[in-house]
Amino acid sequence: FAIKRLKFADAAAATKAQLEAEVEIFLAMDHPHITRLVDVYESEHYLFMVMECMEGGELFDRVKEVKRFSEVDAADAMW
Repeated sequence: FAIKRLKFADAAAATKAQLEAEVEIFLAMDHPHITRLVDVYESEHYLFMVMECMEGGELFDRVKEVKRFSEVDAADAMW
């Protein structure tokens, strides 16, 4: 598993509500091409998201590096 930590202690109430709504949607999703959100924990200052651990790095970083991603490149990145 991987854990993402989001600091939201200073976030506005509307921002926190939007984040909570997105987390609820993410928890309900089950798709082979989307990282699965397993659980969420909240402390006074942080939100901790326990996620399926994916290897291979960030797709966005790959796209930035090559500047142009062909359909073949995208298919290779997904599998």
